[in-house]
Amino acid sequence: MFQHFLIFDSFYVQNFALIAAFLLLIGIPLYILKNRNVYYQASWSSVVSWFYVLPLVYILFGLPDPVPIVVIGLMSVYALKTFYQMVGMYHRDWFVNLSYFLIALGTYFAYNNERGSFIALPMIALTGYILIAILRNNYINMVQYIGLSMIGFSIYGWFYLHAAEILMFNFGVYTVIYLYALSEFAIALSSSLSLSFGKFNLRNKINSKIKLEGFIVATIFTILLAWAWRRMLPDEMKSEWIAIGLICAVFSTLGDLTLSVIRKDLKIKDHGVFIIGRGDLLSRVNKVIFVFPAYYYFVKLIEIKSGF
Repeated sequence: MFQHFLIFDSFYVQNFALIAAFLLLIGIPLYILKNRNVYYQASWSSVVSWFYVLPLVYILFGLPDPVPIVVIGLMSVYALKTFYQMVGMYHRDWFVNLSYFLIALGTYFAYNNERGSFIALPMIALTGYILIAILRNNYINMVQYIGLSMIGFSIYGWFYLHAAEILMFNFGVYTVIYLYALSEFAIALSSSLSLSFGKFNLRNKINSKIKLEGFIVATIFTILLAWAWRRMLPDEMKSEWIAIGLICAVFSTLGDLTLSVIRKDLKIKDHGVFIIGRGDLLSRVNKVIFVFPAYYYFVKLIEIKSGF
């Protein structure tokens, strides 16, 4: 990537202005509907708060290297910290600190294009977690601690850190923003539409808020938005906007359902589904935990087929 100050680049400014205009466009009907029920009110609050967050994202991702990739790493650390708090493992310092170290290591591997080492991180993590039990000469609850640490690190560490790998691609900063915006839009629209119509729950025992009909319509609109914003993709990927739109719609929903599974099993109240507003960072990161690796390996598959 090796970028300089993008905040002064006209193309960078134009794309953030485009996102701001889109937020304003969807904010108008939400403002009209916000008093109908708590869900529309949460949606409106999300849009409003995005206008506070967008300038921060604009600045941080527009700064020279290694600031953008460090931001991704810190978000991964905070998401994993929230996961450990949620599952009651935050006081298990050996597992927690090792996980943070592995995220830092993964960020370093991504920044230095050490992709072989990055791919090996889950194996390194599992070995490290098992060694904790052996070195501490302790077996009590260790299977649970090892299992939960692997789930947390894999999802909120390694999966999410594929965003750092994508940052190193051509047009990487724009691609990460593009994928994140599409994924958030897909979940927000799917949830909003499911409130208005639809009879078939996508997964009623896991998340009763999402209807199959709402998901299908949201997927269509996400693909259309992927076309409208394809200027943020590198030239070699602009023709793949349909596939990328599908990746964002399908895998963002998978991420949302994954967090619902964890929270339901732990008897933790699920938070809001919208971009910024009600809910913690974990409920926002979960929407892209599968999107980033899916896009990454989709690009790699195209490269192999093209003989790059």
